[in-house]
Amino acid sequence: MGFIFESEISTIMNTVRARTIGEEDGVKLKAILAADVHPAIKAYFRAEVEKLLQQEREKEVRSGRFPYGLPEVKGLQRQIDLLLIHHYEFDRREFESILDESVHFQFNYLCRPRWTLQEFLFESRRSAPVSVVLRKLKYCVEYRYLVEIFKRYVSDRGLAEIGYEEFRLVIERIDHEVVGTHNAGELARLLRPLVEFIDMGIPETRVSETGPLLPVNAAIVFFEDKKIEDIRKRLEVERDQNGIREVSLTDLARIIRQVRGEPEPSAEEIPDHANLRPVEVQHEPVVQAEEQADPFKGVKKGIGPSAERPADKVVQSASVADLYELFSLKEQKLFVRKLFMKDEVEFRKALDGLNPLATWEEASLALDRLYSSRNVDPFSKVAVLFTEKIFSRYSDPGKAKKAI
Repeated sequence: MGFIFESEISTIMNTVRARTIGEEDGVKLKAILAADVHPAIKAYFRAEVEKLLQQEREKEVRSGRFPYGLPEVKGLQRQIDLLLIHHYEFDRREFESILDESVHFQFNYLCRPRWTLQEFLFESRRSAPVSVVLRKLKYCVEYRYLVEIFKRYVSDRGLAEIGYEEFRLVIERIDHEVVGTHNAGELARLLRPLVEFIDMGIPETRVSETGPLLPVNAAIVFFEDKKIEDIRKRLEVERDQNGIREVSLTDLARIIRQVRGEPEPSAEEIPDHANLRPVEVQHEPVVQAEEQADPFKGVKKGIGPSAERPADKVVQSASVADLYELFSLKEQKLFVRKLFMKDEVEFRKALDGLNPLATWEEASLALDRLYSSRNVDPFSKVAVLFTEKIFSRYSDPGKAKKAI
């Protein structure tokens, strides 16, 4: 599919290159993570480095005479790994290779997530270990509903391996639930991650009165991937007969309403296009015994603006500790002073943003963005302590306690 959008992909690559390695011979991962590039690109580069470090670790020969399993040793090892990962340096050739892979992969994933996931996770195999699948999912930061509900699926069933066909059916069913229970505006906003990816990588992206414009071919591929043929065919008519080459999310929602026969929303129901947020599925983190037979039962909850959950309520996973309970008053004051410029409101906003994250992988990416946005050295003593406190809720949630 890359050749269809080769112009957009090339421009995005040029923008990322200019904002990271520039004319230098090499660039460290921490510079890429701090750069003004899309989080999906950062996630890809980081996942590549983590894979390399894992391969190095697998070659190590460790004697059973040393207590590598001690919590203190593991804590120091995590800090060492974090330093190694962030200070990993790509030479220009390696950077160019991964940049090309990352932009093509993310563009494919954002346009046709089902197909890309299946090909990326399984390659030419008919099955794959769940551990490998979960590691590869670190490359995917958008469409979290697909990733998180899949994680819940394999966890509920205790799967160690999953087949290509089973995975295809799981993803298809998740998408079917999402598509079947959302209105035109919410379906259009599913494409928001792709709009943002193109918009961040192409500074001169055209903007209409109703918002940034997306290549109509990208929208066609997106709905083809979801097997929504009536919308795909209508978009092809708009392209071939009406000469439409680009479309905003607002106009896309209008087209979908026409295809579905939905009524036009009132003025107060139409969100400001500048503040559109992607539709997300916030599935219930704890599965009751009677729900375990159907991991998709909670898929309708918390999706889009029609959800019953109040917008300002933080969704806390019951499987991990509440971050507010992990910090002593003394530690809170330390972090507010050293990391948040004495701004307690910003500190609490950060905790509110981290609290709903159910996995360390998500929290790690969020911390990268937090440190980058606040110009904080992630290897400073206070930042390392903050990172360790956050990590503790995932490494051993049963023992994660407020510090004295």
